[in-house]
Amino acid sequence: GEAVGDTAMIVPVSAPGSIAAALDRAVALSDDERIIMAGRARAHALQFDRTRVFDRLLERLAEVTERELSPI
Repeated sequence: GEAVGDTAMIVPVSAPGSIAAALDRAVALSDDERIIMAGRARAHALQFDRTRVFDRLLERLAEVTERELSPI
């Protein structure tokens, strides 16, 4: 999903076998794989950081405003 991107193991909540398999995969990850996955998850989550979201919003607003106000 959009909220987790490709940084999570998504399984149906109604499928205990799938949940168990995902847990087995998570436990079997090497330290390096866990560090990489955690880093990717953090980087993905930070795009939803309030400061970054507002910075992007204000940049876009400035672009649109400048375009609308500039003579043709």
